[in-house]
Amino acid sequence: LLPSHLDIELTERCNNACMHCYINRPADDVEAGGRELTTGEWAGILKQAANLGALTVRFTGGEPLLRPDLAELYLTARRLGLGVVLFTNARLMTPELADLFMRVPPRNAIEVSVYGMEPASYDAVACSPGAWAEFRRGVQLLVERRIPLAIKSVLLPPNRHEMEELESWVASLPGIVQTPTYAVHLDLRARRDSPSRNQLIRSLRLSPQESVAISAREGAAYRRGMAEFAPRFMGPQGDRLFTCGAGEAACVDAYGVLQMC
Repeated sequence: LLPSHLDIELTERCNNACMHCYINRPADDVEAGGRELTTGEWAGILKQAANLGALTVRFTGGEPLLRPDLAELYLTARRLGLGVVLFTNARLMTPELADLFMRVPPRNAIEVSVYGMEPASYDAVACSPGAWAEFRRGVQLLVERRIPLAIKSVLLPPNRHEMEELESWVASLPGIVQTPTYAVHLDLRARRDSPSRNQLIRSLRLSPQESVAISAREGAAYRRGMAEFAPRFMGPQGDRLFTCGAGEAACVDAYGVLQMC
């Protein structure tokens, strides 16, 4: 089975230091930056993926826009015929990058993470003063060029009261391809490098009752989604080891390690 989609984590570094994040390293982490794959190495991986039949690639991180070669890698992927999905907080978006996405469309909506609708809530989640203003400027650059967007958020104490405000703002944006999606189940830091961070993440998780209440806000849509999900992933195992789709996609981390999921 050949992977039809490739995730590449261009960096674990991020210009946010979000309270809930399970992967982020500081943007100026010299040690982490020095171990990341080079432009040429990433280009080689993209070519291998295309040759194996991949149709799309997702640039994620960390914050992929921290990579100064993001534009070059993006064009490499598009020239290979790969559709691109970009995960970003938009803080580092520039007119030049936005113009590139308008001139050479990614073929998929750019997915922007939104951590709050006000400076106080956003900056509290991102743990980065001034982050809200940069995020709004970055989104505006994309909106002005009518680049399709998908908005994602995560429900945390500083922003839980802003759901209606977020949804109203998203509805006002041109080029939105879907209603906002929310992360409510927070992953722990798998590197096991910070017990205190994992303790914080656990404390930020919604209760099961709160999670159900969030899903029930759009009850009909939730039931339709589960009706599609269950037959694909919740059937009897039979004689197959995996029924979750492992092997249909692959992920390469910032240092070149491949996982078939």
